[in-house]
Amino acid sequence: MSRIASNTAIDFLRRNGRISLSEIDEMPEHYSSHGEHPEKLALERERRGAMDTALEILTDRERAALVMRDVEDLPAEEVAAILKCSKATVRSHIANARIKLKRYFAETGMPGERV
Repeated sequence: MSRIASNTAIDFLRRNGRISLSEIDEMPEHYSSHGEHPEKLALERERRGAMDTALEILTDRERAALVMRDVEDLPAEEVAAILKCSKATVRSHIANARIKLKRYFAETGMPGERV
């Protein structure tokens, strides 16, 4: 976590070329160039990395169905057409994927998203 914070600070300094020292408690929320506090950015990167790792345990079809349906918000009919299967099979892939992700997060102790 400290490595992420250090790299974020170095990247910020490289982009902005100026430094302004202050206590961490006094740092305004809008300090980073992305409009978020560097700690929030680091936590977001960590969360995304954990989810990317978790998605690797799924089969290609489970991952595709889950991402198209839950991330891209495509209707089940469209996901079924893309995967060349029935809507019931899409629902099955998604249910299996969610079970695997819940189990993975429980076993690794990583905080999972609402799966």
